[in-house]
Amino acid sequence: MQNTTFEQRMVLLGNRLKEIRQQKNMTINELSQKSGLSTSYIKKIEYGQAFNINIKHVYQLYKSLNLASIYDLLYFY
Repeated sequence: MQNTTFEQRMVLLGNRLKEIRQQKNMTINELSQKSGLSTSYIKKIEYGQAFNINIKHVYQLYKSLNLASIYDLLYFY
């Protein structure tokens, strides 16, 4: 993972978020309501286009998805 760019990592995070959300049969609207993040922002994350994401947002998504560990969302690092 050391040779990946920031943009590539954002795509990987987005792919992982979408995968988990779909596994939990959750819509973007439902995740938005639970996390307090806008639907458009979540879509940007899922498409790897949210370059202003911060640890607070990652934590909100992790909690909203009821994951056992934040690493479940960030396992690709």
